[in-house]
Amino acid sequence: MQVVKYKQLTIDYRYCIVKLSGKEIQLCPKEFCTLQFLAKYPGWVFTKNQIYKEVYGDIVPINVDNVIYCLIYGLRKKLKEDSSHFKYIQTVRGIGYKFVIPEK
Repeated sequence: MQVVKYKQLTIDYRYCIVKLSGKEIQLCPKEFCTLQFLAKYPGWVFTKNQIYKEVYGDIVPINVDNVIYCLIYGLRKKLKEDSSHFKYIQTVRGIGYKFVIPEK
């Protein structure tokens, strides 16, 4: 699985490239790692601690909530085509985040 396509979103794992509607989106390495992790398990809900451990490894967390919030915020901002468009990364209140594949 080197290239995965979810509707308008294409993730190329081999070259670390993300495209939305054919246009390349520039992600920092941590944003790409976060997207890669969530997209690998569509529909699964991950806690902020699980995402942090996957992205940062054994680095001692200082403020996990804020770090993951900022990563997700940045990803959502970059993956947003317009204000009414589908969100690939959704919040699961009180638990964490999940990657969702659009149905339409």
